[in-house]
Amino acid sequence: MLLGKQEQFMLFVLVNYYRRLNAKYKNKPIKVVISKMAFIEFLLNLHLTDIKERAIYKNLEKLEKKKLIEYDNKIISITEKGFKMFEVIDKNIRPYFRAIHALKAHDPTKPTSKLRAVLKRE
Repeated sequence: MLLGKQEQFMLFVLVNYYRRLNAKYKNKPIKVVISKMAFIEFLLNLHLTDIKERAIYKNLEKLEKKKLIEYDNKIISITEKGFKMFEVIDKNIRPYFRAIHALKAHDPTKPTSKLRAVLKRE
């Protein structure tokens, strides 16, 4: 199933947002749920995307049509198909996150003995 970049982004953020919200209650018999409006507000307040509110609604509708998410009394839930698609997206971008983390965590001059510094006039 093909998803547009914005749809992939919405699904990725939604699943990670749910995981983050429910991390505190991992061993408890409760689960945090969010409404469509709360999720849209979250995206807009954190400036995670440049698209406007109406476009976010449209992307969520597309995810619903593709049966990746569903609504129950305005509460968003991710379907099994949605979780499978999230795993595909996550698998594709995980190497980039690992590279960023490794570059931040290590001194770039340490991994190699053949590193050279060259002065270059600009």
